[in-house]
Parts: sequence; C-alpha cells; structure tokens
Amino acid sequence: MLIYKTFLLFGQQYSLVLADIKKPEVVNQNILLPKKTDQNKILSTLISFYKKKAKEILLKRLTYLQTVLKIKCNSFKITNSKGRWGSCSSSGVITLNWRVIMVNPACIDYIIVHELCHLIEMNHSKRFWTLVETFLPNYNDLRQALKEYGFLLEMYREK
Repeated sequence: MLIYKTFLLFGQQYSLVLADIKKPEVVNQNILLPKKTDQNKILSTLISFYKKKAKEILLKRLTYLQTVLKIKCNSFKITNSKGRWGSCSSSGVITLNWRVIMVNPACIDYIIVHELCHLIEMNHSKRFWTLVETFLPNYNDLRQALKEYGFLLEMYREK
C-alpha cells in the first residue's frame, strides 16, 4: 500500500492511498485508488473520482435543497470552472464546480442555496442577499469560510 499526500473531501483531510481495489473508493479517512494506476495518471484518476463523486453528491444535495426552499432549477451540470464555485443561467441551469465537494458540507449548502436564489434574483442586489439570508441566516459566516477554500479553484488543473 502506497500513501501519498492528503486531499480534501467535504472539508476533511483524506490520505490518498494506492490499494488492491478495482475502482476508486473512500474508506475511513482514505481515498483509495487502484494500485495498478499508472504513476503519471494518479492525479487524473483522482480528478475523475472527484467529478463522479461531485455529480452524485451535489445532485442529491441540490434535489434536497430545491424541495426545502421550494425553488426548482431546470437542469444541473458539473463544470471545471477556473474561477467560480457555481453559476446560474437565466434559463434555469445551475452549474457547480466539481471542486465544491472538497469544501465543508455547510459551505456546499451555501453554494447551492446561493445559486438557487439566483433563479429568483439574477443579481447580487440587496434583495438577493435578503433572500439568501431567509434560507441561511448565517450566510455571511459561510461566505467568509468559503473564501478560505478559494485556493482550490486554482488547483488540480487538467492539461
């Protein structure tokens, strides 16, 4: 078993481990990748794992929050954006960066709520922030916490 540096998942540190498995998985505080992974493809395999996990987890969270907030988007996509956690189009498409699953769960919810609120207010006006505050009274704390994860937007660039 080979242990590499640590990576974030849901705001927690996980060790990256090459193990005798067939496909990537999370066990305890470890992200396991198949031992047979080519040394030059470890990062791209990890990124593929993150993207798959992001699609699964973020869709579940988005579905739940849409129900709670009673705000529905038309569709959902995962992106590899260079400078933002998420976006919302005027046609009702919410796009989330796959790196969102690296931040803590409260910040994940903040990002999703933020984008859902854009379906009602397509700007960052006082009305928008009042709407966000209706659903997340502590949104300002979460917004500040998210800034600490900003470095992730610059990391893990695929060639």
